[in-house]
Amino acid sequence: MNAYAKTCEETLPITANNLSGTWVDEKPNIKMVITHELNNEFYGSIKQNDRIVWSYAGTWELVGNTLYYTYTKSSLSRIPVGTKNKDVIINIGCGYKTFYEESGKVNRFRKIGNAST
Repeated sequence: MNAYAKTCEETLPITANNLSGTWVDEKPNIKMVITHELNNEFYGSIKQNDRIVWSYAGTWELVGNTLYYTYTKSSLSRIPVGTKNKDVIINIGCGYKTFYEESGKVNRFRKIGNAST
């Protein structure tokens, strides 16, 4: 059983509290980590072959099931400060979140920690 949902079948409401925390997606040679803080700030990084290839931070806002991001820091020039992005949350539950990226790609991240208070 997971600490973030009562049973693995349970789907949690799409709320800021349920989105807050640290989330990870790990694939061969790539690891994506993002933390959504309760104060509507986020930060994260992408590692490829154990080397950070992008680190970023900004603010986030949840409207319905759409998560809007505004980047205030970015280590990549092709994603400059001020860039806006969005994900559409499909569901949250059992320690995971599934969402559509703005590009239409579906991702599933697992929760590895709670947000700081």
